[in-house]
Amino acid sequence: MNEKLTKILEKAKNDDKFRKELIKPIEQRDVMGSYCKAVTSRGYYIKKLD
Repeated sequence: MNEKLTKILEKAKNDDKFRKELIKPIEQRDVMGSYCKAVTSRGYYIKKLD
């Protein structure tokens, strides 16, 4: 799991659009669900329970 998060962090550092997608869920009611959806849409499979 830590490897996935490290890859996501590196991608977000270099991709403004992706970084904004990761920040946007903070405004949502289901923060983790929205975050997982944004990350999964970019090819990083993460579930809420991870």
